[in-house]
Amino acid sequence: MSNASVIISGDLEYKCRIINPVEYTNEFEMFVRDTFFKYEPMNTHLGSYPDYIHLDWFRQQLKRAKSDNVSLGIYINETLIAYAINHVEHIDQNEPNDDNTNSTLILNETMRKYHEIYLLIDKLHVDLNLYSMFNVKSLFHILLIGVQPQYRQLKLANKLILESIKLAQKINFEVIYAEATGIYSLNAFLKQGFMNVKTIEYESYENERGEKTFSGIQTHKGCSIVVKDLREQI
Repeated sequence: MSNASVIISGDLEYKCRIINPVEYTNEFEMFVRDTFFKYEPMNTHLGSYPDYIHLDWFRQQLKRAKSDNVSLGIYINETLIAYAINHVEHIDQNEPNDDNTNSTLILNETMRKYHEIYLLIDKLHVDLNLYSMFNVKSLFHILLIGVQPQYRQLKLANKLILESIKLAQKINFEVIYAEATGIYSLNAFLKQGFMNVKTIEYESYENERGEKTFSGIQTHKGCSIVVKDLREQI
C-alpha cells in the first residue's frame, strides 16, 4: 500500500496505511492491550481471574507483525485510533511448538486467563487445515482488530477488514482468514464476504477438566474461524 487510503466521516478526515516498523513502540503495545484485550469477550468474561496478558506471547505476535509489515492503522492527524494486526503465513513455515509451554500455564494462577483462552482457540483449529481446504500454500491472517472507544461508531473495523482484503490481494494472497471471538467482529467479517467455517459455542464448550469456562457469556455466541477466498469476486 504505497499511498494512504483516505476516509471521510462528517468533518473529520482519517487515513489508513501500513503501520511503519518504527511505530512498534512500548506506547503502541499499551495501546493495543488497552483497546483489544480490555474488550475481548473471553478476556472480559474471565474477570475473576487476574487480569493478566501473556506478554511473551503478545510481544511475539507484535514482533512478527513488525517483520511481516502488513498491519494497518487508521490515523487522524498521524495519531493512531484503530489498527489491524496482520500476519502472513506459509504452509512450509516452521511455527514454534507452544504445547509444552502452554500445558504448564494452568499451574500458574496469574496466567490462568490466558491459558483458558488459548485452549479454546487451539481447539478451534483442530482438524481444520485451511491450506488443504482452499488448496493454497499461503494465508493472510487478521490477528487483532482494535478501535479507540470514542471512535467505535464510525465502522472503522469494517474499513480495516476491507483494507486488509485489498492489501492481501495486492501482495498476491489468495485466502484471508481471522478468528472472530464476538458477535460484532463476526458480523463485520460476514459483511465483507467472509464465510464462517467453524464455530465453538461458548455455552457448550468444555475445557480439559470438563468445566464450561465461558458458558456465562450472554451477548456473544462463540468463537469462529472466518475465511474469504480472494480468488472469488469481492
